[in-house]
Order: sequence, then structure tokens, then C-alpha cells
Amino acid sequence: MTRHHCRQPGLLSCLDVQLQVQTSRSVDDRLYPTTQMGALSWKFELIRLAGLINASPLSAEPAALATRRAAFRKTTRPGWLMGRPAPMRDVVDSEIAGVLVRRYTPAEALRGTLIFIHGGGFAVGCLESHDVLSRALAAGTRRRVVSVDYRLAPEHPYPAAVSDCLAVTRAVAAESGAGPLAICGDSAGGNLAAVVTNACAADGDGESGTKIIAQVGG
Repeated sequence: MTRHHCRQPGLLSCLDVQLQVQTSRSVDDRLYPTTQMGALSWKFELIRLAGLINASPLSAEPAALATRRAAFRKTTRPGWLMGRPAPMRDVVDSEIAGVLVRRYTPAEALRGTLIFIHGGGFAVGCLESHDVLSRALAAGTRRRVVSVDYRLAPEHPYPAAVSDCLAVTRAVAAESGAGPLAICGDSAGGNLAAVVTNACAADGDGESGTKIIAQVGG
């Protein structure tokens, strides 16, 4: 996992610690206590789902896309691969700049906002598939998290995903209560987070510029 250091260490410096939720324990130790499947049957199920994801052609054919995306969502459902969802004070679905987002507010939120961009090869993944991870980030950092449901390929080719993520980031940065802003993502989401960070860096250093004080990608 690649990490980028905060230019303002006091805000989200705990991100390095919290992102260990994916790597701190072995898969076996993390999974078996939270599933009713036995160890062997769980592994067979994961292999089957991975086969569905990889075998389904990445095309605009609705049936193929539905199969691939459904298999991906199943691997990330709560209590199976991603663990149990952390409780939040508020979880609200809304639109920002015309893009669907999910806002997570932990019980004792500190000042600052984290934009989260999900992975999935730019073609799978959604708010639901990364709900548990978004909650973990909000609970671990004690910051508000905004998860972005950007448009997916191949129905929406480049630069649709970049445009959505950039529009949300700029809009959140302009909100009066957002506080210092950080951005992160997993896999393809990490790529998008880096692209958005570079684009925002070009916005300028004035008061109207979009300032991102930390970017983390994996």
C-alpha cells in the first residue's frame, strides 16, 4: 500500500494507522469468526466469486456487467470479507454537484473531512460495496467521510469518473463546515484520488483554490 505523508500532520495523521484495518490481521483470522461458513467452504466460495468477476467480459452488455458487479458486491458484504460495519451518528445519501454521495459522521467527529473514492477497476464498485470500509475510516479517523459514487465504465468512459470525483471534491472544499480536506481511495480509487489531488493543486493557492492537505492511495 502506498502512503503519502500529510503536509499538516495534526489533521489526519492517523490515516496510516486506520488503513491497517485491511492488513493488520491475516484473512483467516479476520474472516472465520464473522461468517457461518467453514474455512474450506469459504475459500471455495471466494474462488467461485473471483471466477465470476474475472470471467465476465468487461463490456457494455448489461447481463455481463450485472454478473460482474453482483459478484463484486457479494465479496464485500458486511460480515463476510470486510467485517462488521462501525456504528455512525449519521449516514446520509445525497447529491453533491449532481453526483450521488454518502456522508458518514462518527459519534464524536473532529474538524476535517475525508473524501473516499472506491476501487473496482473503474467498472465495478459502489457506495454499498465500500460501506464497511467507509465506516471504518470515519470511525478510525474521527472525521466526516464523503464516499463518492462516481460513474462507471464502460457505460461512462473517461473522463466521467475523474469529472465526478473532482466536482465533488471542489464542492465539499467550498462547504463552510468541511474544515481541512483529505482524500483517499483503494485501487482504482487511489488512482482517481491522485488525479483529483493534482487537478486541485492546479486550482491555485488563493482563497478560491481547492486545498487538499493529505492524499492516501492504496
